[in-house]
Amino acid sequence: MAEYESPEWHPAFEEYCETIFELNEDDFDVIQARIAERLDVSRPAVSEMVKRMEAEGLIEAGRQITLTEAGRDLAETVVRRHRLAERFLTDPGAEIGDVLLDQRLAAGIGNVYKCEALFVCGVDPHAPLGSVAPETRRRLYETAALQLQSNLGRDRRVTFGDGLAVYGRHRQGCRACGTGLRSASSGVHGRQTWWCPKCQAPVV
Repeated sequence: MAEYESPEWHPAFEEYCETIFELNEDDFDVIQARIAERLDVSRPAVSEMVKRMEAEGLIEAGRQITLTEAGRDLAETVVRRHRLAERFLTDPGAEIGDVLLDQRLAAGIGNVYKCEALFVCGVDPHAPLGSVAPETRRRLYETAALQLQSNLGRDRRVTFGDGLAVYGRHRQGCRACGTGLRSASSGVHGRQTWWCPKCQAPVV
């Protein structure tokens, strides 16, 4: 599976996409005046930025301003990064497996894709959030998103070969190295987690 590469955007585009996303979350009509108020900038500045973002394919500007698919992808990436930073500052000891289930950070990642993404990325599900490198955190979310998207409309979920790599396969052999898989309830929600103790060995 090819890893998704996020394009680089100017910080101003990120800020505006995040603002539009959050206004939508708050059930506000997304108009230029409201963006100007939220960002504390002038209306002409917002008008100019809206033109630039529309030209870049990030938004569609009509009576209201809406994010395109590219704009929403960018907004979700920025929002997740900021909320992860907040979680890191307030709870750096939280298990990374539990953090992946936080729907405020990324909606749609359930227990199956949590386990499968952690396996693909070789991350111990019990590793503290503060010990997981930012690049690895980004890759975990992108991997889970790709797995979820590739399984839309399927009767049977597939993430590795012709099935699942670890989820629900307690004491069976790891599909990559043959080691017996383990499972345990973990995190504040006590969700069952499956992992390979060799491929996902704790970093010491």
